[in-house]
Amino acid sequence: MTHAPLPLWDAAQPAEKARRGDPETSVRAAARSHAASWRAVLAVYELMCDWQPRSDEEIWAELRRRGTVLSDGTIRHGRLVLSKRGVLQEQPQRGTTRLGSPTRLWRLAQRAAELDAALLDAKGESSR
Repeated sequence: MTHAPLPLWDAAQPAEKARRGDPETSVRAAARSHAASWRAVLAVYELMCDWQPRSDEEIWAELRRRGTVLSDGTIRHGRLVLSKRGVLQEQPQRGTTRLGSPTRLWRLAQRAAELDAALLDAKGESSR
């Protein structure tokens, strides 16, 4: 499996998430939250390196199937971090949730751009 390079960015250290006057329990909770957030970012990134478009629901279900034990919200946060940094790109087509509602699909941005260019070329609509 080929992995796209993961862009590096500044991340607050766990202690920075707690205020100076917070009790030690709050500092430890911030550290746990920070660790879970980064586990989610890395898990979502690794999953999405197969270039398949997925909804948040599909991302969470596949990570659970693979043994990643993080909440739905934490996994969505991981996807949000990656999409805000341009690593994941929202796709123009929509998926469907298990309950039948329309939902956004996400794919690695680099591959999405390559596929879009290939589709334009195939249709004779080059972006040149």
